[in-house]
Amino acid sequence: MKNRNEFEDDLNEYISQLPPKKRIKHYVDDDDEDEEYYRPSFFARFLKGIRIVCYVLIAIAIISIVSNIDFNSYSSNVDQTVGSNKTGKTQQVENSKPQSSKPIQKSEYEIVEIYGCTTINSIGSPYLQGVVVIENTGNTNLFLNDATFDVEDENGNLIASRGYINAYPQIIAPGERGVYFEEMNIDSLDTSKSYKLIPYLDVEKATVNLIRLNYSDVKIQEGSYGIYIDVLGRIHNTTKNDYSSALVAVICYDSNGKVIDVIYSYETCKAGEKRGFEISHHPTFDISVSDISRYDVYVYPHQFQW
Repeated sequence: MKNRNEFEDDLNEYISQLPPKKRIKHYVDDDDEDEEYYRPSFFARFLKGIRIVCYVLIAIAIISIVSNIDFNSYSSNVDQTVGSNKTGKTQQVENSKPQSSKPIQKSEYEIVEIYGCTTINSIGSPYLQGVVVIENTGNTNLFLNDATFDVEDENGNLIASRGYINAYPQIIAPGERGVYFEEMNIDSLDTSKSYKLIPYLDVEKATVNLIRLNYSDVKIQEGSYGIYIDVLGRIHNTTKNDYSSALVAVICYDSNGKVIDVIYSYETCKAGEKRGFEISHHPTFDISVSDISRYDVYVYPHQFQW
């Protein structure tokens, strides 16, 4: 019977006679400098090549995405004084010319008004209402992304910063106006003092279609207990699409044309369907049906733009 060394000698001799593509790795003593390694098969080399090509394509895609990102988001930073008002009625604040950090390319907009007021609600919580009205002065549809409102006190100290503030409607056509509206509960708010509302807007050219659903029979009436405002109406979905979250937004104005509230709800409406809706709204501020001089109604599906 052959010993270990004889087996290794026979194995080494056999391997040395094989073509390079068929050689396999074998193990010898550490002091053996004639250790052989296998040559990868054609299939293994093919897979390696595929991996290299994939890495290159991924790198190209990442470079392309980064090169198209605009890191200077479209925003507007405007200081506006929010007057104190214990009654909860909205009031116009001092107007100043908005300064935009970067104008929108190929589309334009103008901030028409920024104002707000403070109040103490029925359970003693302090609230600040912020309103920003924007107008599309360009010739293309604009997509109003979520905004951020910063609130500063009289000494310039930041007391609140709220994001994900919606605009109503979400997309505005040339000549149309949109409203950013938010009511913020701020525990440190003193309704006897004045504050600054600083909005940061993200407005861009719309790349999605402007979709509006028809409506009819809309009326605003006093609701339960005399403290609710009810909105009753119908949605007409004349499109071919079903909508499980169609937004009904009712923008309310006082006799001076100022936005005093936004009443909204999400409704379901299938293609070709005509169905009613009813919204029961409890205003945060001291607003009743008699304070609403006129209102605008928008019905549209909530959309995303990437």
